[in-house]
Amino acid sequence: MKTEENDGGASTEVAAGASLTSVSAADTPVASPAEAVELGLLTAEAREATRDAAMLLSSLRLPSLCACCCAPASASRKLDLADHSGVLIVPLCDRCLTHEAVSRTRSLSVLLAALLIGGSMALGLPLALERLADSGHWQLSVNSWFSRWGLFVLPCGIVCGLLGLRALSWHLLDHGRTGRRCAAGPAVALRQTPRDPEHVAVLRCAQAQFAEQLLELNSGRLSRLVARPSRVWDAALPALGGRWMVAVVFLTALLSVGSFAVHRPRIQVLNLTEHPLTLEVDGEVVANVPITSQESAEAGAQLRLPAGRRHFRALAGDQIVAEADLTLQGAARHLYAPASPEHCFWLERISYGRGNAAEPIPGHVERLPLASPLRFWAFSRPPDIWLAPPPEPLLDDARSSGGEVTALRQARCSDAPAGARPSG
Repeated sequence: MKTEENDGGASTEVAAGASLTSVSAADTPVASPAEAVELGLLTAEAREATRDAAMLLSSLRLPSLCACCCAPASASRKLDLADHSGVLIVPLCDRCLTHEAVSRTRSLSVLLAALLIGGSMALGLPLALERLADSGHWQLSVNSWFSRWGLFVLPCGIVCGLLGLRALSWHLLDHGRTGRRCAAGPAVALRQTPRDPEHVAVLRCAQAQFAEQLLELNSGRLSRLVARPSRVWDAALPALGGRWMVAVVFLTALLSVGSFAVHRPRIQVLNLTEHPLTLEVDGEVVANVPITSQESAEAGAQLRLPAGRRHFRALAGDQIVAEADLTLQGAARHLYAPASPEHCFWLERISYGRGNAAEPIPGHVERLPLASPLRFWAFSRPPDIWLAPPPEPLLDDARSSGGEVTALRQARCSDAPAGARPSG
């Protein structure tokens, strides 16, 4: 069921109620833009008998006035009932029928354009920056404001700007062309979630005169309610409703956050030397790395840096101890241990349970040495356990179906177990 509200002109809402009191135009002043009048449809007793709000709405007697400008009606449009089968015929004049259709088309076009541009910017901009860094043409500063927040703010800002331009053009063009007597938004909107439990639907009319005649023609089925004020952001998409604007901005923000996490991968820097290190990336200091005393997933410095090819430099005071051009891969986890030739890294895969063996067997351990002259590794599929020993298998569990666990390990090469040291 569509719920749309307008922000200009007199607005009225209609609902069906239990005790109906006919309200004349003389007793009720014309509503201001901040005060709307609602008419509620159908009481709790009537709901038991009818069980279908669509049937009641479709059978309402409607005035022969245009619901938008109160001129004699010469056309009509259908208001679909989203939660039920059926339609409500809204009387309009030819002029209002045209400008309402044009306004809806423009709003839908802006909505789709904002979604496409915002989504493409959120997903494509980080990838383009990564490709530029890989090719060496241009590198995004790792410490800049844009590197940290711009990839999130820019797509959302573009979407909000497009919706803001639509709101401005509506106020300057669409609304200005319709004339003073035309409704500032949808002439008639339907809400099937009223605040009052005695009503099953609320009909919101943009013109008080049309609503008064609707009350008179259906005096036994409609009652006046206290209207809910219009929301300012509904003006951004006058023919579709502000909820679509919020949905597009939220979706763009969600895509931006996901893209930001993918294209700003994690890297852990270990300091296995005897002195504290300062880490520079592309000439900018990004971290001071304390001495790593033991194998730990929290050791060293944990960083998130823009993906792409970067120039790393580790310094002990003024002395350069390691320097390399490294490529950070999106959605991967990285490990960098500069100036650590005496330390070995390996993947340790251990089996639990019996596997395919007919008889219970103890856990089988397989070690894969990791050799890299740059002391840098990228894991597109990170190990199950990071820089920590895996749990020891128990013989009591040997009859279980079990599985495998992979752990990233680190130790001095002199203390590393057999099979963990690289050959040569």
